[in-house]
Amino acid sequence: MIKNYLKIAWRNLWKRKTHSLICIIGLSLGLTSCLLIATVVLNELSYDRNWSKSNRIYRLITTDKNFNTKTAYAPVPIAPEFKQDFPELENYCRMVSQEGAFKFNKTGETSITYLNAEETVWDLLNFKVLNGNPSVYKEGYPNLIITQKLKEQFFPNTDPVGQVIKSVSNYETAKNYLITGVIETLPTNSFFQSEAIVVEKLNPGNNVLNPRGASTWAQQFFLLRHDASPTQVAKQLNTWFYQKMKGTSWNLEFSLQPLQEVYLKSEAITSQKTKGNLMHLQVLSGIAILLLLIACINYVNLTTARIDVRAKETGVRKILGADRKVLFVQYLCESVLFFFISFCASLVLYLFLLPIVESFIGHPLSMNLLNHAPSVYTSVIALFLLSVITGIYPAILLSKPDPHVTVSKGHEVKRRNVVFQKTLVILQFAITSGVLIASLTVHEQMNYLFGKDLGYEAENLVRLDYTEYGSKAAFFKNELLRIPEVEQVSISRWYLPENGGTGSMEMEDPMNSNNKVKVWFINGDKDLSKTLRLHLVQGRNLDDPSLGGPSNTSENDTVANPIANPILITQSTAKRFGIAELNKPNKHLDAIPVGIVKDFHNQSLRSPMLPTVISLSKDAHSGYLLMRLSSGASTRVINKVKAAYQEFYPNNSFNLSWVKDGLEKEFRAEAKLQTFIQVFGGIIILLSCLGLFGLIMYMVQHRVKEISVRKVLGASVTQILVLLSKEAILLIILAVLVAVPVVWYGLDQWLRGYVYRIDLSGKVFVIGSLIIVCIAMITMSFLTLKAALEKPSQNLRTE
Repeated sequence: MIKNYLKIAWRNLWKRKTHSLICIIGLSLGLTSCLLIATVVLNELSYDRNWSKSNRIYRLITTDKNFNTKTAYAPVPIAPEFKQDFPELENYCRMVSQEGAFKFNKTGETSITYLNAEETVWDLLNFKVLNGNPSVYKEGYPNLIITQKLKEQFFPNTDPVGQVIKSVSNYETAKNYLITGVIETLPTNSFFQSEAIVVEKLNPGNNVLNPRGASTWAQQFFLLRHDASPTQVAKQLNTWFYQKMKGTSWNLEFSLQPLQEVYLKSEAITSQKTKGNLMHLQVLSGIAILLLLIACINYVNLTTARIDVRAKETGVRKILGADRKVLFVQYLCESVLFFFISFCASLVLYLFLLPIVESFIGHPLSMNLLNHAPSVYTSVIALFLLSVITGIYPAILLSKPDPHVTVSKGHEVKRRNVVFQKTLVILQFAITSGVLIASLTVHEQMNYLFGKDLGYEAENLVRLDYTEYGSKAAFFKNELLRIPEVEQVSISRWYLPENGGTGSMEMEDPMNSNNKVKVWFINGDKDLSKTLRLHLVQGRNLDDPSLGGPSNTSENDTVANPIANPILITQSTAKRFGIAELNKPNKHLDAIPVGIVKDFHNQSLRSPMLPTVISLSKDAHSGYLLMRLSSGASTRVINKVKAAYQEFYPNNSFNLSWVKDGLEKEFRAEAKLQTFIQVFGGIIILLSCLGLFGLIMYMVQHRVKEISVRKVLGASVTQILVLLSKEAILLIILAVLVAVPVVWYGLDQWLRGYVYRIDLSGKVFVIGSLIIVCIAMITMSFLTLKAALEKPSQNLRTE
């Protein structure tokens, strides 16, 4: 029976090729988009669920209660000492992902990301070992375990286990590392994204808490016992810590973060580089659901738009003895067939577009329909249920007509059916206008962030990685300045733009003695402010010869009263600390402000601007080197800089980056989200236009004779166009009015996540609404114009 239904469904599909093609295209686009978005979302949700003990692993989070800031680092001795006193902690590991350069062969160094951990890492994470016995620590050198990817790249035909390689460092002596094993390349859906593991034994002195508060901090992971409660363990940890640290000035609170949440729920951990965004996933999931919903609405509208044609077919079948239940099942089979063909087409598109999506997001997707069987089974079951649910309304409508009426007089559509279709179109265009307005708002916010005045010029500014320049620092700077395209050079301890400065300090707030204020300190040479092109609004720069000091005067010049500790401060710092006069010691800053510069963003734009001080380094022989290049500097200039660097420091690794790229990287996730919204928003608009096309087709079919009578009575083409378009335009305006308050609320909540943001304005909503109305009018114009130009005699000849 079902086979027969499918045969009839196929014949009907083939008979009405144009209608069938439009339905299939709409469903295919919706299903493809949904599959691609679902693949991205499921990969983001699957981070670090591959480890066998992942449900018992927690990261230690430290909250500074004075400033309500969180960090993934904590004093190193906490884990070993806490384990001695509390059996709930089964094991621990202190580890962090780092970047470093190694000499795997004689051709040169290679920069990789590696996981720096202690021996207990093997008790927490179950790496798949391919060669060697790396879980047993080999004395002598730090142990290096490489992934299969590195093995194939550098040791394709040899066994690397037992070999000793060297590191390359710009600030410490090169170290030897012993390769003790090869592990399977780590999956991309892991917070521990590394190409190798370095296992080192920590100094036993690091395992003892210092009541004075001085201690090294590190990222620590706890493995709890099966019966341990993370909430209770965190409570015990806080009580235990302050019993151990009686008299400490620290105001810290510790909590445990599940490993499975580290990637997606670490927005407050600014130092964490590998992390996702839960809100972005919610937005993408919402887009996928909306796409699928609109695709299904399209199918309903386009199918029911042909009810007049199908009504006579239904009437004939009923006269020949067909039962309504039989017809219902047959029309339902048509729906299943449409969805099945569309799904097959969407799979082809999915396979074609998946590499493009992977290239766009920057890494392979570990879980997809090609390698994850459960996803395939789930997709097929969901498709079948969706096709049945979507097909119910058309099947009820198409199987309902009375045979005597449809055969003799034609089918007359009931008002409630038209109302239902109009409701679907309102829903479609409410979604479409909402997505378009959201896309415009996201675009404006991104333009605002990327175009915001930072207070310094990031364009043409490059940074060399931290280097110990030693006594050659001044000579190296002079050598760089001899390159015509190099305008300014400065050495500082500021890792621009990732960090806010060389360091920060909590001070008593002069405006409120009960509060503390965080102050950033940037330590650099006399050329720093000019290299950054900071705007001096009052006083002198640190390179002013009148300040004295060895870095500002020549051998033959002397200054009568050199200033011992000169600093530059920002305008907001001067206001916060009440500094009205320069060249006078300030007790709060313990220095002498000699100049005030315009406020600048020394931190990410995700953080508010804080008081900032620039101090003069007496011995700038190490740090990050900033260079300002002339506009339009080419690769040739970079090669000159590299040649000079390698001439002075032949054993170092040359790593140069553009500051502008680092700033844009900060909001790369938002930029990708914007692209996703624009692309899939365009598909939503296309699908909505198909749905509107179906409604107009439906309306025209049922007003053909009315239009002809009006033309006979003298109605012009313009009047007919207005007659047919007016109702649809009103529906779209109603859809926009429904969407605006919902979208306004959602965008307002989204923008609250940014410290620096645009104000929501009615202009964006008006522009978005006008675009939707214009698109709708263009979509309707084809059918309405065709109906208005049709000769009345053709439609009235049977009357």
